[in-house]
Amino acid sequence: MGQVKNLQAKIMPEVLVYLSGWTVIFDVNMEDALLNYSCSNNIFLNVHKKKSIYMKMTCFVTPPGVAALALSCPYLREVYFKRCSNLTDSGVLALALHCPLLQIVNIGGCTTISDISLQALGQNCRFLHSVDFSSTQVTDDGVIALVSGMCSKNLKEIHMERCVNLTDVAVEAVLTCCPMMYILLFHGCPLITDRSREALEQLVGPNKFKQVSWTVY
Repeated sequence: MGQVKNLQAKIMPEVLVYLSGWTVIFDVNMEDALLNYSCSNNIFLNVHKKKSIYMKMTCFVTPPGVAALALSCPYLREVYFKRCSNLTDSGVLALALHCPLLQIVNIGGCTTISDISLQALGQNCRFLHSVDFSSTQVTDDGVIALVSGMCSKNLKEIHMERCVNLTDVAVEAVLTCCPMMYILLFHGCPLITDRSREALEQLVGPNKFKQVSWTVY
């Protein structure tokens, strides 16, 4: 119960403002619990069992709030924080350390995210199979750390489009380390060249991928 109270105290000021203007959040029980201060203790006792968190395009998600959430919800499988402008590496690090069952992570458009986040996910999240870090500050080093980590054999889907620091090295690392990969998006990365297209043909053949995209500059 102490963890739940801690979660309520740290997240309520940020999330409730968010909830007042948006309807898509968590699952129904979690939404009710966060919206209603007078809800029964039984609802809050179940917070730690939640498996999915959905938040999008809000500035009210902050690193302390995400850290409190990670501590209180160790069974999380899916987290969606797309374009949450205040999410930083420290929030993702907390999720990676305290939620080892993560399978889907969407931090696309969280523009301050760097290699630290990908390193943490690669080192701690064995079951990760889908990750979106599009439009972030990650570099080749971060991608290499992710795809060579403990999730390498499970990764099936990576969205890394519009990452201006990535080069062909990142694409080649994904193709080399992730045998289950079937969705790979890296369009809008100005440093990636035709070398990546050639690597796709040489390393995996034309029929393996369900979806792949790139931009030729």
